[in-house]
Amino acid sequence: MIKFESAFRLLLAIVIVSQVFVNAQTKTASQKSVAPLKSSTKATRKKQTVPATADESSKVDPVPVSNASSPSPEPARFAGVANSEPTQTYRVGIGDILDVRVKDTSTNQSTLFTVTANGLLEHPVLIQPLKVAGLTIEEIGEKLKSELKRLALNEATEVLIGVREYNSHTILISGLVKQPGTKVLRREAIPLYVVLAEAQPLPEAGCATVIAHETGKPATVDLSDPQATALLVSSSDVINVQPSPKKFFYIAGDVKAPGEKPFRSGLKLTQAILAAGGLTRKSKAIELAREGENGLLGRTRYKLEDINSAKQPDPLIQAGDRITVVH
Repeated sequence: MIKFESAFRLLLAIVIVSQVFVNAQTKTASQKSVAPLKSSTKATRKKQTVPATADESSKVDPVPVSNASSPSPEPARFAGVANSEPTQTYRVGIGDILDVRVKDTSTNQSTLFTVTANGLLEHPVLIQPLKVAGLTIEEIGEKLKSELKRLALNEATEVLIGVREYNSHTILISGLVKQPGTKVLRREAIPLYVVLAEAQPLPEAGCATVIAHETGKPATVDLSDPQATALLVSSSDVINVQPSPKKFFYIAGDVKAPGEKPFRSGLKLTQAILAAGGLTRKSKAIELAREGENGLLGRTRYKLEDINSAKQPDPLIQAGDRITVVH
């Protein structure tokens, strides 16, 4: 009986040890099988996190470098390609004063640099002056950054550039204005009415002659015509404001006072007839002769009854028109 009890205890101990061993192996195998899953998840997460490229990081607005000696301007950011519209673009020229700020450089030096007579920018971080005349501030910034990179100073250097003082683009206006003289442009071209607003034409001013620097050809602009005064003027153009030249139209036929009559802008056909004293009798038609670009007269016939009954619009006449009222 004692031997049987001892044998039973020995058998029970063997079973318990075997179960512990099996559990240990199962746990180890389970840990090994989980480990690759964790590393795989970590790798997957790493692929989904794409680092910012240089272009993307440049989209963050830069912080201007402070300058104790002068107030901080609003330096332009580099957006890649500058706007090609002349009214929205400025190309730096001789005499312009640029505010050039290179990050991580000494701030106790002035950041203002005048474009030299040769169109160069002389900056202390450069070995040789940089050609900048004719470039936009965006183009200058990219050129300066490329030069700094070539000199191996710092590939990630941040450059801020603005025009502190505009001097290179000017036009001259004279004649019937309160403030004649040289006017400075801050764009490659601006509408004529902007210049006129600053120069303040006198009451007797009626037209302006604009001599374009590029072509040397004059153009006469009627100051009462909003579309005409939207003409773009550029650097070195010359503007002379003058009184309106006297213009006339000519009327004949069945009117009380035929002959040469003063013309004004906006004059219509029926108004021209009234300016000639009106009709002498009931007339049916009007013949309007107008000189074309080829110097030949073109004739148009209008029915007064259709104009008066609003079946046909009352046409505008032009200076030099020949009007004949026929029965």
